[in-house]
Amino acid sequence: MGVATDVSPSVQRLRDALRDVPQGPIDNIDLVLSLLKGCWNELMGSNDTSMRDFKVDRAEQFSWRTPSLSFTIERHGATVVGSTRAELQNWTVNLDSASAYHSEGRFRQLVRQAPRLDVKSIVARVCDAVQQGPRSECDLVRKGIVFWSSEGEVIIKHGALVPGDGYRQTVAGRRRRFRQELAAKMSERGWKLRRVQRSMTFVRASVNEPPPASM
Repeated sequence: MGVATDVSPSVQRLRDALRDVPQGPIDNIDLVLSLLKGCWNELMGSNDTSMRDFKVDRAEQFSWRTPSLSFTIERHGATVVGSTRAELQNWTVNLDSASAYHSEGRFRQLVRQAPRLDVKSIVARVCDAVQQGPRSECDLVRKGIVFWSSEGEVIIKHGALVPGDGYRQTVAGRRRRFRQELAAKMSERGWKLRRVQRSMTFVRASVNEPPPASM
């Protein structure tokens, strides 16, 4: 790229400010950040990925290598659809050509990830409650999470065992793992999954039932 000789006054102010800045990381970024924001809309390519001047306030890790000013910025597009991570984009501003371009970076965790749900432990509690029968005094039976509709049919309210709070895909994954584990362990104990709706219905394996719906 050639040197832009007729850059806007705002771009020229940034070039002048960086003229005497040592090569490498920039410690005091206040002035550079302000001038960069002021000329952002004058740079070719600056609107890629919906980047805008007001977003420059989030820029960090500035570095100067004549004629390029580089920095990293946290982008929050994915968080709009529920992601707990933000993309870190790398941007380079070439002050000779008055242009800006970006490259893919890494990701930053914005919200602490929930610990992995101990599905096996919960399933073991459910199986124990079923084994004890409808007169059991265990909390799962007393709370109506595990109950019998007949002697050969037991219903498990799996939604009460795997909370729905959290990132949608995480909750869906937890519930899927729970259903698969419970179906397998109940089968070992002589119970067959009949259907999955708001609750999971199991019948004794001796009862002739059609295959269960997909989990």
